[in-house]
Amino acid sequence: MHFFHFVGAVLLLLLTPGPTNTLMMLAGYSSGWRGSAGLIAAELGGYLAIIIPTGMVAAPVFLAYPQASLWMKGLAAAWVLFLSWRLWRSSHSAKAPEETIGARTIFMTTLLNPKAPIIALVLLPQGSAHEVLPWLLGFSLLVVLAANLWLAVGSLVANGSGKLITPPAMRKCAAAGLLGFAVLLAGPSVHAMG
Repeated sequence: MHFFHFVGAVLLLLLTPGPTNTLMMLAGYSSGWRGSAGLIAAELGGYLAIIIPTGMVAAPVFLAYPQASLWMKGLAAAWVLFLSWRLWRSSHSAKAPEETIGARTIFMTTLLNPKAPIIALVLLPQGSAHEVLPWLLGFSLLVVLAANLWLAVGSLVANGSGKLITPPAMRKCAAAGLLGFAVLLAGPSVHAMG
């Protein structure tokens, strides 16, 4: 995958509403951007705690069996397509949190986030740690950027500035983006079958 495609795909995943992003937005809502900025390290730590071992263990399997990578991309495309459908149908609106969201909650939620294995096994290149390190650094910067954006959105909603962006409209935009991402993921698998 070309680096610019990687950046676009990762940003699309990181900006799509999900469990971690919802918590980050709610943290921004309850504590403001400044009060929640420390949670960014917890999110990044959760992603890297899954991505690094998964990428290192699974990379040799994909190098030995290239078809396994195509199947993983096909499965990931199906999962992302399902998420797109679910987001489109969703009509729930985010509510204000009743308690402060802490670093442990963000870390555990991110650790269990299905986006991490997709990034590790599908988006990151397979190779040695030295070859993957620049991509991991780029990914880390994108996590920091996306986390800041989600905190800012929550803070804007709390300040009343975000009334033009309704939760259903955000979910529909995210669903459309996910649909596009699913098509991009499925492309190599469909092409290999033809």
